Amino acid sequence: MKRCKISVIIPRYNESHKLLRQTIERVDNFLSGKPLTYEIIVSQNGKDKKLSRFDKKISLLFDKKKGLGLAIKNAVQKARGEYFYFLPADIPYNFTDLEGMLKIFPLFDFIAGSKLHPQSIYQIGFLRKFITLFQQKITAFFLPNLPIKDVNGTYFGNLKKIKRFILEIKSNDFFFGTELLYKLHVHNFKITEVPVIYKKLNTKSSVNLLRDGLNYLRQLLQLCIQNNFRVGH
Repeated sequence: MKRCKISVIIPRYNESHKLLRQTIERVDNFLSGKPLTYEIIVSQNGKDKKLSRFDKKISLLFDKKKGLGLAIKNAVQKARGEYFYFLPADIPYNFTDLEGMLKIFPLFDFIAGSKLHPQSIYQIGFLRKFITLFQQKITAFFLPNLPIKDVNGTYFGNLKKIKRFILEIKSNDFFFGTELLYKLHVHNFKITEVPVIYKKLNTKSSVNLLRDGLNYLRQLLQLCIQNNFRVGH
């Protein structure tokens, strides 16, 4: 494995201090045995009170505005590594994504951990799986050449190259990943995805199918209109 420095980005909206401590410990334990160096950035956003410095190992960012995309953009701009790795605080894939990413990252500019990769093990409740597949189908209809099937996975990317485009991304919410991937694709970045293991049969989704689905569709249509291309092309 090529030695490098990775900026680990963990967005935080309402996750507890306890969960964050556990996440940081798990990240430390996983990466400490690898031939690399790393920093950990917790990018907080939304209505919660600003975190106090509860762990000297991490950098803390805070923005009063809410949004997953906003949290990632803020962290990418402040990151000092050669590569960045974004993951939710609950570490949904138990690092099965990162294991694959670290084997191939010198060959690509951007890698996604994808629940929809043909080799992924994806076991989850019916509603959440329906939401994932619905989003994938509607995204593929409007953006059929997008090289990633699961736009809401984890991300591993060349930080220097990604920083050039991060401020062009208009979305601050869950559409951020789709818009970012589209930008990287049209600029001929080398993009791929790796399989993951994801088993959470009893968890509930925080996504409102009607509200969030319509918002995602609205931004998808805006992206098409702004870039002057037809549906399905």
